[in-house]
This record gives sequence, C-alpha cells and structure tokens, in this order.
Amino acid sequence: FIILPSFISTAPLLDQIAMTHEISKLSENAFFFICLLIGFIACLTILGLLFICITMRLHPVDDQRILLHSTDEDE
Repeated sequence: FIILPSFISTAPLLDQIAMTHEISKLSENAFFFICLLIGFIACLTILGLLFICITMRLHPVDDQRILLHSTDEDE
C-alpha cells in the first residue's frame, strides 16, 4: 500500500516527460518527412519537365494526337 501511492504520484510526471519526448520526436520526424516530401516533389517535377521536353522534341505530332484523343474520350 505504501508503494502504490508513491507510484501514482510519480505517474503523471513520467507521463509528462514521455509526452514531451514523443512530441519532440514527432516534430523531428515531421520536419524530416516534410523535407523529404519537398525533395521528392521537386525531383518529380524536374523529371516530368525533362520527360515532356524530350517527348515534345521527339514526337511533337504524336503528343498532339494523344492530347486530342484524351480530350475526346473525357467528353
């Protein structure tokens, strides 16, 4: 019975320490994830632009036909 009250009194303090530690870990992970996401999007856009430029130079007429067909199908 003596151990139990002391454990109860320290439990909130331990919870607070755990919570702040979790929050700091989450913020670090979120920051890392956001940086990773921005880098990934940037790489995708650069690759996409390069791919579009290459395909436009190689097959300009084919691209126009594909675009026309896709718009007709959407309607």
